[in-house]
Amino acid sequence: MPDLSHEESVTVTKIHSVAGLLPKGSGLLTRRPFRSPHHTVTPAAMVGGGAIPKPGEITLAHRGVLFLDELPEFSVQVINALRQPLEDGVVNITRKGGTYRFPCRVLLVAAMNLCPCGHWGSDWQFCQCTPHQRRQYVSKVNGPLLDRIDIFMPVRRVEIEELAREPNGESAQLVKQRVEQARNLQRKRLEGTGLVSNAEMGPKQLSTLLSISASGRRLLLDAYNRMGLSTRAYYRIMKVAATIADLDGSSRIEEVHVAEALSYRQRVLE
Repeated sequence: MPDLSHEESVTVTKIHSVAGLLPKGSGLLTRRPFRSPHHTVTPAAMVGGGAIPKPGEITLAHRGVLFLDELPEFSVQVINALRQPLEDGVVNITRKGGTYRFPCRVLLVAAMNLCPCGHWGSDWQFCQCTPHQRRQYVSKVNGPLLDRIDIFMPVRRVEIEELAREPNGESAQLVKQRVEQARNLQRKRLEGTGLVSNAEMGPKQLSTLLSISASGRRLLLDAYNRMGLSTRAYYRIMKVAATIADLDGSSRIEEVHVAEALSYRQRVLE
């Protein structure tokens, strides 16, 4: 992720100060926050609350990463409580003394197995779960939540040979440079809107600020009808395609960018 801007650093520092988590004697926080709450977290601890409301985990991760491991192990109440904050980028808590408003623009990353034993779909261990147990396990990760996630896809088991092999991919620094270049394009595009990234755009910005080729739009519309996408999913795929185009240095969304965005939206829970 790109470095925090000065404005983002100020906001993140204020949040951690209000929560009582600012290290003693520290100045502005310059590292993006990373929060990984345990699956036993309560709804109030996740989104904020209390008699005197304090920021929850999703606000403490503002402008950083909120990582939820073993997603189906979180309570239904916590999963449902995340839906509106993820959509709006803000948490509103009303108490007798007034309404408290906490920002929560996060990069949500979640990981999960497809069954309680963790072996469904494995090519090296036999799953002991019944079809009913598997359906029940993943049922909490429902459509409304998935509609608020841009990318979801299966990840295969890493073989020991791959772990022992010397890495031959791009360095993190090179990838970060590309990300920063793409973010600069987005800031320029969104100048004057109060937004900083493609992920924050709504339908109005998507229709007025983005350019998409005729073939790219046809592919997107075809996928909408063929895959039975919701309107929210349609716009999320468009935003992912726009980010891929930005990383590619393209001035508009091409068919290839839409195709790549669609490949990142696999039906892994069926």
